Amino acid sequence: MDYTDVNSVDRSHNGQLLATGDDFGLVKLFKYPCVVEKAESHEYAGHSSHVTKVKFSANDRYVVSTGGNDMTVMVWETDVNGGQAAQEHHSEEVADYDENPDDPCNEVKVDRARLEREKAKASKH
Repeated sequence: MDYTDVNSVDRSHNGQLLATGDDFGLVKLFKYPCVVEKAESHEYAGHSSHVTKVKFSANDRYVVSTGGNDMTVMVWETDVNGGQAAQEHHSEEVADYDENPDDPCNEVKVDRARLEREKAKASKH
């Protein structure tokens, strides 16, 4: 690995997380600060090719990622600042972790239904 596969990095406003987007279509969340090589992270797949940009929302509840060749925008919900409530509505899309339940990295998911509604809405215009 030559470490040039990471295309975008953003730190959460609360200073707890670091999000990355890479050439493999992955969005990764790390605990911040992330100072060791090959640090533990949680990986989330959704883009069919490279991720060009990741950005936390102002309240850190969401991570927005943009894809390159797939030309999609995905909104990933974290459990930071109240995202936990959404877990009850989308439990089938959430990975089950036995680790620390308070770890904000644990619950990140994409609301695919909302993405489909937005895509349909955009195609009408």
